[in-house]
Amino acid sequence: MEVDTYPTSSASHPYSCTESFQSLVPESEDSVCSVWITDFPRGGPDLRSVTDIHGYYQVVKYAQACGNPDEARKAWDWVMRHDFFPGHLQFCLGEIAPEGLRAAFEAKSRHQKVTQLELLGAKLDDTLMKTLARSIRHDSDLQELHFKSCTFFASPAALEELLESVRTHEPAIHTLSLRSNRLPNGEPGMLAEYWQVLSSFIGKAQHLESFVSDGQFISPEAAQCLADGLKKNKSLEAIELTRCNFGNEQLALLLSVLQTGCPKLDTLSLRENSLSGLAAGLLLEKLIAEHPGLKRLDISMNPLGGQGVRYLTEALGKNERLVDFGCAFLDLTDAEYATLLGALAKRAGIKKLKLGNDWDAKGWAALITLIEKSKGLKQLDLGQQALGARRIKHLKQALAKHSTIEKVYAGGAQLHLQGNKKPR
Repeated sequence: MEVDTYPTSSASHPYSCTESFQSLVPESEDSVCSVWITDFPRGGPDLRSVTDIHGYYQVVKYAQACGNPDEARKAWDWVMRHDFFPGHLQFCLGEIAPEGLRAAFEAKSRHQKVTQLELLGAKLDDTLMKTLARSIRHDSDLQELHFKSCTFFASPAALEELLESVRTHEPAIHTLSLRSNRLPNGEPGMLAEYWQVLSSFIGKAQHLESFVSDGQFISPEAAQCLADGLKKNKSLEAIELTRCNFGNEQLALLLSVLQTGCPKLDTLSLRENSLSGLAAGLLLEKLIAEHPGLKRLDISMNPLGGQGVRYLTEALGKNERLVDFGCAFLDLTDAEYATLLGALAKRAGIKKLKLGNDWDAKGWAALITLIEKSKGLKQLDLGQQALGARRIKHLKQALAKHSTIEKVYAGGAQLHLQGNKKPR
C-alpha cells in the first residue's frame, strides 16, 4: 500500500528560513494599501514593514520559497490573515519549495479551502507536481486550475498524477487553463507527450466546462491528441485556442470533432491564429451553420482575407444563434470590412461585438451605420486602437441616438456615454 507522503526539498532556495521578513519587505514610500499590517500572529516574524501590495507579494514569495516547514507555515498564516480573495491561491513569479507549497494549502484550508489555484511563472518539476497532487487531495476543494508562464520540467507521468488528483477529487474541477507555458529550452508550448496526458484527462473529465490553451504552439501531432480527447468529452461548454498557430488543417479537425463530441459547446475562441483564405472561410461557414449550440465565437486577428470573409458573411445571414461575435483585424480592405459590418447590421440577435480595422472612410461609415441600425446590441468593443478625438466625438454622437448600447470600449478604455438612455 502506497503511503501518501510529501516529497521534501533538496534544492537551495533564494531565501534563508532564518532570514527576517523585515529584510525581505522594505518599507515603501508609495503605500498602496496598509490594512495588511494589523493583527500579526504572536511570536511570528516582524511584518511591520509591509505597507503596500508589493510588500505583500514579497511575503508570498518568501512563503512559497521557504524550505523550512515551520517558517513557511508562519508566513502563509500571515498571508491568509490578510487575504482579499477567499478560496483563491496564487503562487507568484519565483522559486517554489515543496514545503512552501504544502504549507500554503494547509494554511488556506484553515480559513477556506482552495477552490481556484493559479501557478504563475513556476518551474514545475516532478517533486513539485507530486506535492501539488497530494495537497489537492488533502487540503482543497479545487474547481479551477490555471498554469500561466510556467516552465514544465516534470515528466508526463507526474503531470498525469496531478491531473488524476484533480479529476477524481470532489468537487470536480470545471476549468483548466494553460497560458504561455514553456518547455525547458524556452520554446513556447508543451511536449507531445504532455498533450497525450491532457487528451486523456479531457476525455475522462466529464465535469470539465472550460478548457483554455493560450500562447502555446500546437503541432499537428498535439492537435490530433487534443481532438481525440474532445471527441469523448460531453461536458465542455467553452474552448479557447488562441495564439497557438491554429491553422486550416486544425480547424478541419476540430469540425470533425464537433460532429460527435462536445455537444454542450457554446463558446469558442480562435483569436490570433493562422486561419486564412478561402478554405478557412468555408470551414467557418460550416462551423457557424452546423454547430447548433454555438452562441459566442471570436475569430479576431486571423488573416482571413476577402475570399475567406465572403463565406463568413453569408453564414452570418443564415445564423440567428450567435449573441457574441469577435471579428477584428481579419486582413481585409476597407470595402471588404464595410461589407462584413453591413451583414452584422442586419442581425438582430447579436448582443456583443468585437470589431477592429484600419478604419478608412468607407469602413468608418459602415460602423456608424451599424450602430444606428443594429437592434439589441448591448456592448461594442473596438479594442486598443487609438481612434482620435474627432472620431471619438463622431462615435459618441451616433451612440447618443442609439438606446440599446450600454457599454463601448475604444482605445483600451470604456467610453462615458453621456446622455445615452439605458433600456428598462
